[in-house]
Amino acid sequence: MNPYLATAGRSNTTIGSAAIGWARSGALAAMLLVAWPASGETSDQDPDDEPAYELEVGPSTEREAGGGATRSGLALSFEVTPVEHWLEIEFGVSALGPVRDREYAVGLAFKKPFTLSPTTELVVGLGPYAARANAGSIYSNSHGMEAVVDVRFSTRHDFRWFVEPSWSRAAATGDRALGITVGLVFGN
Repeated sequence: MNPYLATAGRSNTTIGSAAIGWARSGALAAMLLVAWPASGETSDQDPDDEPAYELEVGPSTEREAGGGATRSGLALSFEVTPVEHWLEIEFGVSALGPVRDREYAVGLAFKKPFTLSPTTELVVGLGPYAARANAGSIYSNSHGMEAVVDVRFSTRHDFRWFVEPSWSRAAATGDRALGITVGLVFGN
């Protein structure tokens, strides 16, 4: 936690409730967008084409380097593919740790996909993140860069899952963390 950015006197309940409310609203909106068929969508679409957008949901764990704290929680990300086979843009949110020691983070990753086989894809990315952590009534903010390696597996056309290890470094303090997220992939 960065003591230079810490502020006291804010209510955990207010911040936590607001963040959970925003996360639920975002998750609901993303699920509706994924479930709603795109206008002009035809049934003769090539099954090998990547979806225009995807939703990734799963448990996440992060450990600070040098024997620091370990936090676990839920991660949700929404991904669009503006340039097929070349660029994916992922916006992700996560809530890690227990209520009294929770970290909320948002990130934006620019990723390059590589097809390893018809059922396996490797995606490598880099992007900025911002996080807000609390320890009781003390809050700290941080920002930095995060590198991700996303491996996606397809067992059937309609069932996909992923493993995403990540490494991040805070800009102000140089704190580093390793993380991993595993979950399901939903797409149009």
